[in-house]
Amino acid sequence: MKHNSKSPKSIRGILGETYLTISLIIFIPVVFLFLIALIMPLRYNLLIENMEYAILLRENAYSSLKKEVWEIVSGQKEFNEGRQYTILQENEKQLASLYNYNNQTSQYLEAAIYGNSTIMVYVDTLDMQMCTNMAVSYQISTYQEIIDVVNLIDEVLQLYINECTSAITELNHILRNITFLALAMVVLLILLIIQYLYRSLGRVNETIRQPIIKLEDMAIQIAGGNLDASLEEAEILELEHLVNNLNIMARQIHTYIEKEVEHQHLLQKAQMRALQEQIKPHFIYNTLDTIVWLAEEQDNDRVIDVTMAFTDYLRLALNQGNDYTTVETEIQHVKSYLAIQSVRYSSKMSYEVDIDPEIYPYPILKLLLQPLVENSIYHGIKKKHTRGTIRISGGFKNPDTIYFMVEDSGIGMTPEQLASLKKRLDNSYSGKDTSVGLLNVNRRLHLYYQCSGIVIESVYGEGTQVSFEIPLNEAAHLSI
Repeated sequence: MKHNSKSPKSIRGILGETYLTISLIIFIPVVFLFLIALIMPLRYNLLIENMEYAILLRENAYSSLKKEVWEIVSGQKEFNEGRQYTILQENEKQLASLYNYNNQTSQYLEAAIYGNSTIMVYVDTLDMQMCTNMAVSYQISTYQEIIDVVNLIDEVLQLYINECTSAITELNHILRNITFLALAMVVLLILLIIQYLYRSLGRVNETIRQPIIKLEDMAIQIAGGNLDASLEEAEILELEHLVNNLNIMARQIHTYIEKEVEHQHLLQKAQMRALQEQIKPHFIYNTLDTIVWLAEEQDNDRVIDVTMAFTDYLRLALNQGNDYTTVETEIQHVKSYLAIQSVRYSSKMSYEVDIDPEIYPYPILKLLLQPLVENSIYHGIKKKHTRGTIRISGGFKNPDTIYFMVEDSGIGMTPEQLASLKKRLDNSYSGKDTSVGLLNVNRRLHLYYQCSGIVIESVYGEGTQVSFEIPLNEAAHLSI
């Protein structure tokens, strides 16, 4: 059953939300227009101030510089007595201030700053000429250079003033457009409020009507046999008790079904244990035949080895009637099986066991690995003309999961055979295929661990790889 994280609302609360939404629809555009009305005049005033600043700088500062330099060149004032450096430094500061106010975007201010620096160089040159008593003509020439740069600065400042004038004109157009936009927004707001009120009335009606329809639908589903049907918590306060009571009824039915499903699982597990018994006679007959054959060959040592391995195999398989064993015991069981089979197929197979000892103490459902190894021998190694190898590995997949893998270098499977086997594995979950071996292991993994079962990869002519994972949080509490 899904739970609604929101608390049930009364009809009065729903209407209150509607009124709040209308208020927000009005408030947000009004705030937007207010901010525009506040920002645009500030921008307008800044442009006016910058333009006035440039005009004063153009008309006063550089005019004073011309006069000061001329008095020095004409001999009316000593160079050290002049204010030329002070004027230039002040002009540099003022130009830099204007440049920063314009966010460093005006090319004309950059030119004026560069020109002011150029004048500073010419003034230094004039100082050098006067200190070395160079001819007056050189001093006059330097003075003329200063005048030319001053005139150039005068022109670029005029261009900057023109730029400010154009920006003010553009800003006036923007303000006029904003005024028209504000009028349009007011009209649009009125239309939106009217539309929202109309739709809100429909939503309020739906809020009351829809939960009732859901209640009716849930009752119909339960009556029709859909026992997974559930209902979210009431969306309105007036229906809260009715929804809760219906959900309680649904949970009780669901609990009853879960008990029935668990009962069916127990029956299926009993059937699977009966299927496991079908594996033993076939192997027992073959093993006894092997012992007889070794006895006839008078290979007493191998008779003893196979008999002891067979005894261990039966003891570990029976496991005192328990369904679960430890990983260590399961591996010993597989090694006993391989020891017996390696005698029968000594010319066909070899095997390797690589299990992380850290997982030995963990519980595992018995007889999971032996059927996989048996499948590798009879359907992989045995069908290959050359000698093959079976490798069994296992360890931690992550802190919560252990994995096992059985690989063989046998004949492998064609893509068609692999697809057919995977389809049979899918059917094994529902009990449609009651075969033993891989399908039996797959179904037992699903029933006991509720995991995804075994994974098979195979390449024809190269071999087959079968693996599965067991969640430790499922296995750790199980008794052995």
